[in-house]
Amino acid sequence: MSLKTCSFDMDVPRSVSPGRPLAEGAPAVFEHLLEVFAPRALWVQLDGRDVVELRRTDDAGPEQSRWSGEELRPGDPLTRCPPGPAADLVRELRATLAARNPTSLFIGANGALRHRAPGTMAADWYGHWQLDTGVLLDLVEIRLQWTDDMRAFELELPHSGYPLTSVQLRGDDSVGPGDPEAAHANRAAILPVLAGIPGCLGLAADQVRWSNGGDYAPLFPDDAADLRGVWLPRLRAA
Repeated sequence: MSLKTCSFDMDVPRSVSPGRPLAEGAPAVFEHLLEVFAPRALWVQLDGRDVVELRRTDDAGPEQSRWSGEELRPGDPLTRCPPGPAADLVRELRATLAARNPTSLFIGANGALRHRAPGTMAADWYGHWQLDTGVLLDLVEIRLQWTDDMRAFELELPHSGYPLTSVQLRGDDSVGPGDPEAAHANRAAILPVLAGIPGCLGLAADQVRWSNGGDYAPLFPDDAADLRGVWLPRLRAA
């Protein structure tokens, strides 16, 4: 089974202005996401200037892709990763934006995602997909952009939509059939959090456009039917 992508995208028409300054709204987005997403690295570009990386000092080291407190278990394709300094990192982001008060920005984030892994009964914090070769792959990518070219938020799940789809990540860099019950629980836990993002930016639900992108649907038709037929309308109506 080949890897596909899945994303939830929130686009804002260029005619719409943020209801609160970007220096307040952008950090509020990441504060809101802390319930399910713990950023460990942020890439920030303000007003088109050089990109600055924000990373807590205890997350730096010879293995840049491995975060402080992250637990690698032999034979386990998922690393355990507590939120750690995520809240401190978001506070640093808020201070950085407050000092600059930007009119445009781009923020990219990687971090740990709280979800139920296949075959488990409760959610936990997981950091990476761990391959047998030792390579660590990010489970989720978050992007927030407010520029003349684009005004959007994106949550991208690059590994066949995991963990919102019924897929099992394997250590040999492949995926197989997963756990539909866990995927359903993850959709119920993660997607309602996204509904609060417009409000963080001072926007109403009818000022944004939610979509579900990616090429995962042919391989996961049942998941796609639930994501696009149930959860996407809920986001649009939130």
